[in-house]
Amino acid sequence: MSDKIAAIATGRARTGIGILRLSGPDTLAALDRVFRARNGRPAGAQQPRSMVYGDLLDRSGSVIDHVLCVRFAGPNSYTGENCAEIHCHGSPVVLNAGLAALLAAGCRQARGGEFTQRAFLNGRMDLIQAESVADLIDAETAEAAKNAVCQLDGVLSRTIAGIYDGLMAMAARFYAVVDYPDEDIEDVQRQEMLDTLSRAQRELERDFRVSPVRASLAVDCAKASLAVDRDLRDDQVSVYIGVPFCPTRCAYCSFVSADVGRTLKLVEPYLEGVLREIAVTGESLRRAGKTVHSLYVGGGTPTTLSASQLSQLLEAVHRDLPVEHCVEYTVEAGRPDTIDREKLLALREAGIGRISINPQTLEDPVLQAIGRRHSAKDILDAYALAREVGFESINMDLIAGLPRDSFEGFCRSLNGVLELAPENITVHTLALKKGSRLMEQGGALPSGEETARMLDYSLERLSGKGYLPYYLYRQKYMSGSLENVGWCLSGQESVYNIVMMEELQTVVSIGGGGVTKLVDRAAGTIVRQPNPKYPHDYLAALDRVLAQKEELAAYFLPTEH
Repeated sequence: MSDKIAAIATGRARTGIGILRLSGPDTLAALDRVFRARNGRPAGAQQPRSMVYGDLLDRSGSVIDHVLCVRFAGPNSYTGENCAEIHCHGSPVVLNAGLAALLAAGCRQARGGEFTQRAFLNGRMDLIQAESVADLIDAETAEAAKNAVCQLDGVLSRTIAGIYDGLMAMAARFYAVVDYPDEDIEDVQRQEMLDTLSRAQRELERDFRVSPVRASLAVDCAKASLAVDRDLRDDQVSVYIGVPFCPTRCAYCSFVSADVGRTLKLVEPYLEGVLREIAVTGESLRRAGKTVHSLYVGGGTPTTLSASQLSQLLEAVHRDLPVEHCVEYTVEAGRPDTIDREKLLALREAGIGRISINPQTLEDPVLQAIGRRHSAKDILDAYALAREVGFESINMDLIAGLPRDSFEGFCRSLNGVLELAPENITVHTLALKKGSRLMEQGGALPSGEETARMLDYSLERLSGKGYLPYYLYRQKYMSGSLENVGWCLSGQESVYNIVMMEELQTVVSIGGGGVTKLVDRAAGTIVRQPNPKYPHDYLAALDRVLAQKEELAAYFLPTEH
């Protein structure tokens, strides 16, 4: 963060007051070029956190507006850096002229959320607090605003830290008893475990007004995570391989994926690049003494590849990656218009035990509204074919809140999926993501209240059919501020989903759009290494990507002194 940033901190509509914000090194020098205090003193001589009256100047020194200015000295500022705000009249003309003056003074236009990002990176707030800033800005109800302020004050972080510390202390004792049975260490009793989890649930209900049903849901997911966590070893990593191609782009999708009809010529060179990255990654992992614990091939839609291409990819996995002890292989078969017998047989022959067939809905009008080129019958036929070929672990995704859907339609979709009895069912809430067609063009969406009814119905029906929740997460801009929940039959939890969502283990990502997460649990740190997003960008930067994978071993191996 070696540069100065500036932005209009308020909206661009006409208002009584507008605010220009700047932050970074040499903030005071930039401020002196655009602001002239009536008391004649330079910015550095002004009292921090005090309003000073003066003039906002353009690059020629002409007065734009009469303003108030306040500076904040780092590290005791919002961003942790020297920063300042200029309060002017809220005319778009004035604001734009003021921003232009700041850019001419050496500032860079700030990206959306960059001031808060700097606050996070400089240790002024944790990730939950940083996210709460966006929640507060986007709050549509008094209750939502109240919750966001509570998170911004750090209440949620402190509560979670307390719950986490209690669970980890209990887990540490459990491990100690197992590893050192001859030592005089008090064993963890079942009732103590239950009491700890119950206490966590009560705190969620009391401090954050979480409903008892959803508090119980969160605790059940925590139990599943702890069960997986017990069996994790330091010499294990998980691997994600991205295939960012789809037959068509769904209306709600903002994932990095390309319409294969338009980018067919990129598929073969992309696959060749991924095979090279697999080989380099495997060599690095073996040098570091790491083995692959779980492997997930996602996208996009990996079954957009041909049967021979899938075989080629998975042969490279078995040949080049240390998968000797891999407990779970998952491939997203995703859309029925990419599935045929030849591809499914190729997956089975390669040792894939778990696939996803994701209907999202079984309502044909809804499928049409989201841009799918298949029918609900095609989904049912693909599922039957997968069972016929021999797949014994299948996940199916549904999305609550899709355009043209209704509570009744969602219920029909869920009940239709339940009749199939897949081992996993994931119920997502529609998120209006930046870059999606739905976000840009809009659509007839169910209300947040109706979407909440869908989620409540899914919880009731899935629990009643013997499915257990095992992972839970939220995203920005989700309908009704609800959640995504992974459900499974007993013993059918996806290890990869748990370690990824809970960040329990290093996940090495291969291919376009993936993000490697190097998890150091002892230090409590996570280092993220993103690959380029789009297929052509990935291929253009392949040498850099391979060099990064070559350095993996150095990250894992202890530094020699």
